[in-house]
Amino acid sequence: MVSLKDALPFAAGRARAKPADPADGATTAKKTASGRPRLVLASGSPRRLALLQKVGLEPDALRPSSIDETPRKGEVPRTLVRRLARAKAEAAQKIVAGEPDLAGSFILAADTAVAVGRRVIAKAELLD
Repeated sequence: MVSLKDALPFAAGRARAKPADPADGATTAKKTASGRPRLVLASGSPRRLALLQKVGLEPDALRPSSIDETPRKGEVPRTLVRRLARAKAEAAQKIVAGEPDLAGSFILAADTAVAVGRRVIAKAELLD
């Protein structure tokens, strides 16, 4: 299992804002009415949203992304979830880049894998 401490450096990033003044390269971060920086959750998971809400965090936006979550040959669970969390954060960052209201937002992405030892167990397929 990967702890939040292990995953966070790979899973959280800051959406790049357009420079306020091209001469100095400064960026502007939009904040909420309460003055806190905006938070974008790079997930559509109701469970992840509920976990954040339980600790008093309400994301300003949800920007799930579709990435290939297939484990690589020989990839161990810890490496898999780090890679997927980073890919989700990067995908969400690209989406947010086109949304001026979310410029400068913090992006939170995570992933979960079920494993037995070093072997990742595939996700169950949903039937229609």
